[in-house]
Amino acid sequence: MQLSFWEKMIDAFRYNDALWHNIFLTIIYALFALAACFAVGNFIRSAKRSKDRDVTERRNSPRPWKTLYFTFGGAFGLLIIPLLIFIILSIVLGDASSARANNQIIVYEQDNHQVAVTVVKKFTATSQEYGITSGTTHSYLQAVDMKRGQTRWKIKLPDGSETKTILGETEANIIVFNGKGISIVDKSSGDVIADQKTFIKNSPALDGQFAPNQDWYIWDDHGQLLRFKGADGQLYELDLTEFTGKAVQNVEANNYLDQHAGQSLFDPGNNGLVLLAKSGLEDGRYITFLGQEEVQALSAQELESSSFSSERRQLYIGSLHQMGKLTTEDLKPVIDQFFIHGGFLADLESDPSNPYAFASPPEFISLVKEPAAPDPDQYRDRDAFYKDRDKYDKARGAYRDQEQKYNDLFNKLKNRGGYVTELAPLSTGQEGTFVIAHQDSTLPDAHLLLSAVDTVNGKLLWTMDTNMQSLGTHKVLDGSLVIMGMSRSMEITDILKISLSDGHLIGFNLKYERSYERSPS
Repeated sequence: MQLSFWEKMIDAFRYNDALWHNIFLTIIYALFALAACFAVGNFIRSAKRSKDRDVTERRNSPRPWKTLYFTFGGAFGLLIIPLLIFIILSIVLGDASSARANNQIIVYEQDNHQVAVTVVKKFTATSQEYGITSGTTHSYLQAVDMKRGQTRWKIKLPDGSETKTILGETEANIIVFNGKGISIVDKSSGDVIADQKTFIKNSPALDGQFAPNQDWYIWDDHGQLLRFKGADGQLYELDLTEFTGKAVQNVEANNYLDQHAGQSLFDPGNNGLVLLAKSGLEDGRYITFLGQEEVQALSAQELESSSFSSERRQLYIGSLHQMGKLTTEDLKPVIDQFFIHGGFLADLESDPSNPYAFASPPEFISLVKEPAAPDPDQYRDRDAFYKDRDKYDKARGAYRDQEQKYNDLFNKLKNRGGYVTELAPLSTGQEGTFVIAHQDSTLPDAHLLLSAVDTVNGKLLWTMDTNMQSLGTHKVLDGSLVIMGMSRSMEITDILKISLSDGHLIGFNLKYERSYERSPS
């Protein structure tokens, strides 16, 4: 998000996270208030005096409105130079400042408003000299009201550590690793209602056990418990209702951490796109993104001739094989449009039971019966046996060749770099309608687009230009997609809320803490 010069001037008169700016702005507001009081006082005194004078004196004396004008104008003239300095510094240092979030987000509803919470790291520039920018960096847990497009609450996390992450959430609270330990934050107010000191006070056995390493903490969403490896090597668990803790008996801490590594509820995981899914009709067909070169390779059954990495992709539906033999006979485009680097957004909450989720193709042997070798005990004529064995060797070779092509096809479709499998496409809520992420060009600064495609009726419902270069993790709540947006620096700078029904976008820029709206095409 880029502000115009006029917007930057207006933004200079808003309080922000820069201490020097807020002090300077307070002084300016105070001086203007004093000037206004002084001008109004002169106006009142001038008005009173004019009533007590005769007509001739009133004509020769300055009028009250002129007194107000010249008094306030004179005060403004005295302030114009420091005011210009303040505006210039605010714009220059504001441009040099930055804000970025980590790739984690919590979305919940509060007072009928959708709220998105993430950890934001802000750099506030305080000086520029010889091309070197100096400033301060702080981390915040920030809640954004996505309906109003404004900050709901924001708390500063302790300095001194680079790592601040969201560990988990309960119905009422958010659990944060603050760089030194943990903080329990109330969702509605942003108040820190407990930290490691609270747990130590309630359970003295925890004293000295809290680890300064986020990887030692594991969130159990099912049990609503936080477990961590203590400084003494034992596994501890925390009760987030009573704010107490205890050692877990008969469980080796390192083994527990290894078993649950990467299973955190808020681990960003693989946020790639889905390029291969089932049709959802249990008819053995698939929906997949293919380029023209890939379709030609599939038709010619020469898979080695294609790297399956086309930029321009079209969405197809078809069986891809008939009884294990590759085919394009029923392969048809779902929609005429091509999608540059296109793929389905993944439904991160889906599981293998989803009818669209592709896990693995049927085993080849379940589709095609393997040739049976001739039994020499059944032959009296040796020549007949060798003749049948030659036929078997030829049939077995053809079988293995067909099996290899079958497996190669699905391996190539599954293992396209940077993309995920075993997750279903993200649905808009309408049957067979999914969200596709793609780019507006192949250029390095291309914008990322989101489109909704009805695969049942072959219709493009809407397309939204996110004005971002890439997207981070995402959540769905009440018919809206809330997603982290990455700018040209490939850092998360915006939080986007997109209506799944019509594609309308409400964005919130973390640097300027301002919202914006866009309508889809």
